Amino acid sequence: MTSQCLIVDDEPLARRLLKGHLAQISNLALVGECSSTLEAISVLQQRPVDLLFLDIQMPGLNGMQLLRTLSNPPQVIFTTAHREFAADAFELRALDYLVKPIGFDRFVLAINRFFDLGNQPRMPATELPTVIYVLSQRRQVRIVLADVVLVESLDEIVKIHLTDRVVETRESISALAAQLPAVAFIRVHRSFVVPVARIRGVHGDSIELEDRSVPFGRAYKLQALKQLGLTT
Repeated sequence: MTSQCLIVDDEPLARRLLKGHLAQISNLALVGECSSTLEAISVLQQRPVDLLFLDIQMPGLNGMQLLRTLSNPPQVIFTTAHREFAADAFELRALDYLVKPIGFDRFVLAINRFFDLGNQPRMPATELPTVIYVLSQRRQVRIVLADVVLVESLDEIVKIHLTDRVVETRESISALAAQLPAVAFIRVHRSFVVPVARIRGVHGDSIELEDRSVPFGRAYKLQALKQLGLTT
């Protein structure tokens, strides 16, 4: 049985990440994506939705206010950058509460809660790779993909910036990019690969991460924007 899903989030990049996660799960169908709660109300009035991915902080009516207006709401998974609203979300009987950036494994846990309600088969948590191994200083080093902040090529060295350290390797950035799931990582420049979940905005010829910006390469920009769902 295929369940109908709706994404409501005012950030295009957040919607892109959720769409990428959903694309990995065969028995979930995305019926639409909305950039505002008013848009979502219109969609919910027109068609059945089984599962709603709902941001909280949005212009106008926020996500929680939207949920309170629904007399017969679908199952709701909140997707937000704010941890402090979790208690309120569960008081509204939310199925789960995901804090951005949302990794695929955590997303699968939430989806399995939804599947359990309808006695559907649970998703394995290993659909996408969660770790890779790179050769660094003559040994294989385990890299947890959720910890990657940036992959940067400098001459003959590639630096993998993690949340707690930097791992250097002589493997090429192209070889590393080939190991990374395309739904979660984007090559934006011959010298840079960025995790989609770490992107905070796109401004002209640069892409903004959490604590720095990196340039788009001319040869990579169009494809990167397509992967982000910002152009056709």
